Parts: sequence; C-alpha cells; structure tokens
Amino acid sequence: MQFPIPQFIDVEDTVVGPLTVKQTVILGIGAMLIFMSSLIFVGFIAVLIALPTIIASVLLAFYKPNGRPLYVLIANYFTYIFKPKLYIWRREPQGVLIKRAIRKETLKDNVSAEYKIISRNRLQELAWILDTQQAVAPEGDEGIRESV
Repeated sequence: MQFPIPQFIDVEDTVVGPLTVKQTVILGIGAMLIFMSSLIFVGFIAVLIALPTIIASVLLAFYKPNGRPLYVLIANYFTYIFKPKLYIWRREPQGVLIKRAIRKETLKDNVSAEYKIISRNRLQELAWILDTQQAVAPEGDEGIRESV
C-alpha cells in the first residue's frame, strides 16, 4: 500500500487569501490597535499613532531578513540580550558508564545487565577494534595486533 508523502512541509497554509495564520493575526492586531487609537485619540495624534503601527505590523507580517520572519529575529535578539553571557566550563567525568553486553546465559536467567566504569583507553581500544576489526595485542606484545 502506498502512502502520499508531503512535498512542501516548509510552506505554511494560507487562510485568508494569500495570508497565513500568523500574518493574519499580526495584521489583525495592528488593525485593532489602529482602531483603538482612533477611538481614544482624535485627528492628527491618531494619525501619528497609526502610521508607526501600520509600518510595524506590515514589517512583522511580511519582511523576512535572511529567510526568517522579523518576529523571530526580534525574539532571538531579546533572548540574547537577557540571557546570561557567563559560560562555566564543567569537567567531564573520568570514566564513562556503559552497559555490559548480556550473554545468552544471562538472558535465560532473566538477570539484568551489569554496569561498570570503563576508562578512556579502553574505549579507544574498543573503537579501534570496531573500526579495523582487529584486537589490540596484550601489554607484553608491543606493536602486534591480532585479527578478530
């Protein structure tokens, strides 16, 4: 059975003509602010309040610097301004906790897996074994690697 795969997942759905939901809400809030200012203020003062409101709402709805909406840019700006700038380095633990492989006998007994601390050298050795499919020779045999 075949299922349809969405093609344009980065394009928002249009609601009112060519406007998306976010653009409609932004322009609606701007229109509401203009209407409220025209009720409260009269004449020239209402126009002085309406012009910046129109410009701000149109920019917020349609202007996309670097392909991102202007309200995202403004939100990121305020997040950067109010977020603390001090970064404190935290040392990583010396060992890494990993899960030991469960043997078939252990599975039969329904015993949970054991945990143990493995050093970085052992992790590098395991990475070498996995990458090259060769085991590292014991400590006495320097430079000799045996095939797994």
